Amino acid sequence: MLASSPITPWSHSFDVAAAPSSSEPEREIAPLPWSALRIALDLLGTGFALLDAQTRVAYANAAARAALASLDTDGASELRWRRALREAATATPRRALLQLGAEDSARHAALIPFDADGTRWLVALFGDACLCGPLELQMYAALQQLSYAESQVLSLLSLGHRAEAIARHNGVAVSTVRTQLASLRAKASRAGVHEMLDVLARLPRIWCTHGRALRG
Repeated sequence: MLASSPITPWSHSFDVAAAPSSSEPEREIAPLPWSALRIALDLLGTGFALLDAQTRVAYANAAARAALASLDTDGASELRWRRALREAATATPRRALLQLGAEDSARHAALIPFDADGTRWLVALFGDACLCGPLELQMYAALQQLSYAESQVLSLLSLGHRAEAIARHNGVAVSTVRTQLASLRAKASRAGVHEMLDVLARLPRIWCTHGRALRG
């Protein structure tokens, strides 16, 4: 699946050392070594890649490298990816959103062309194949002071399981799961499961080298 829209090329420059306006307090700008930036970008759960006009990858963080590697095992997705790259790199550049992978495990990628110093570049942003990753879940559980059992329930909820399936997975009665769900909602101050899942979907994405999802 591929959706695209024509755009007007633009040039963009950003000077982090530019003097602040008179209404802003002056802040000291720390030096930014590439080694630190590279490590920081690898911590992002959102895949980020920069490609040149020949669609060669100039940089990709860990999440993007994993997403690109998955294309090697999915011929249909790779064909969509290559076609979108060609269209984005043309003289009339096009932003594009495309689906990679099968419906049950699909992730989406956005391609955004831009010009800098007379050179065409493409930014590729990769969405996640799951609602929420394991590190985000662990951090959210700690923030809300959830018990281990409640954290397990929340993890399975984030994967789309209902109370009955969670009960079977955990070897407990459905009534136990419903009690745990009520405790979850109370601790998180949420009226229902959908509100809790909405919170999980808006958590910052953090890359986990052991995989993005806790599979039951």
